[in-house]
Amino acid sequence: MSDIIKTLLSPKEFKKCNVIFDGSERRFKKEWSCFNQSNSWVQLFHDIIILCNGVRSSVLIDYMVPEWEDLVEFLEYLKSKSELVKCLPNLTDIQIIFLDDFLFFLVNKAKLNERAIQDQSTSFSNYLFIDVSPSNENPQLCNNSQYHIKLLNNLISVINNNNNNNTSIKLNNHNDILELNKNYYPIISGWLCEYPIIYCNSGYFQNCISLNENLNNNTINIDQLNKDWENNNLGGDELIKIQVQLEEPINQFLPIDILKVQSIVRICAFTCPQSLFKNVESYLSNYEQRILERFQNSTFKNYWKNIKFIKDVISNPSIRL
Repeated sequence: MSDIIKTLLSPKEFKKCNVIFDGSERRFKKEWSCFNQSNSWVQLFHDIIILCNGVRSSVLIDYMVPEWEDLVEFLEYLKSKSELVKCLPNLTDIQIIFLDDFLFFLVNKAKLNERAIQDQSTSFSNYLFIDVSPSNENPQLCNNSQYHIKLLNNLISVINNNNNNNTSIKLNNHNDILELNKNYYPIISGWLCEYPIIYCNSGYFQNCISLNENLNNNTINIDQLNKDWENNNLGGDELIKIQVQLEEPINQFLPIDILKVQSIVRICAFTCPQSLFKNVESYLSNYEQRILERFQNSTFKNYWKNIKFIKDVISNPSIRL
C-alpha cells in the first residue's frame, strides 16, 4: 500500500497528507468539518478502500459525515486528486446513494451492478425475507417475497438508469418508480448492504400477501401503515448478531494506530431471529463464502491477516430498523 494510503488511515497522521488536506483549509473548517475528527475520516476512507477492493459493493454510512450536498462535493474532491486515484484506481466507481436524510450509502457502482445482475439472474435467492410486523407476536418467514423482489428490481432499474452520474443518486427523485411511501426502507437498505437476512414489515395486515393485495386495490391507510412501520416485533425474540470482522492489521502496510478507531475492524453486521436460525443457516453459509472469496481475491488480504465471522446472542433486544 502506498505511503499516501498508509498516512490517510492513521488517526494521528492523516492530516499531514497534503494530497487531501492542503489547499482546501476553509472547506475542512466549514462544509467538511467532521473530517477533522479522526474517527469519521478514517472510517470513511477505510470504507472506500473496502469498496475499491470489491470486498463489499455497498456500505451504510453510520458515522458522522457532512450534509448531503457537502458530502457529494467532498467525494468529487477526492476523485479530483490524481495521486489518490493512482493508489485506488476504482475510486472513480465510488458513488453515494441517498435514501433519506439519515440513510446514505457508499457504493462501488461497478461491483453493485455485478451483484444486481447476479441477484436478478437467481431471483434474489441469496436473501431470506423475514416479516417483523408488530401485529404478529414473533418474526415469521415472509409469505410474499415476490412483492419485495419487484421493489428491488425497480431499485436496480433506477440505479442503472443513473449510471452516468459519477457521484450521486437521490432515490427520492424517482418516487414515480419506487413509491417509497409504500415500501419499507429496511428492504432497500438490506439489499444495498447485501444482508442475507432482509426484514420486511406487513404492518397491521400481519402478512405480506394481504399487504400487497390491499396496496394493489388502493384499500390501504398509508399513514397508518407508515406508523406501524415505526415498530417491529424483534424485541420479543432473542436475536443472533452476525459480525464480519477483520483480524490483525499487518503493520508493514497499515499504520500502527489504526485500531484506535474501534469500529475499523467491522466489515459488516446484521441480525437474525434466533427462533428462525435453522431457516437462516444456509443463507449465512453462502454469504460467508462469498465474502471470504472476495477477501482472498483482493489486495485487501495483504493488509489484514484474515477475516472472521462472529455470532453472538442478544437477549431482550431493542432494535429500531
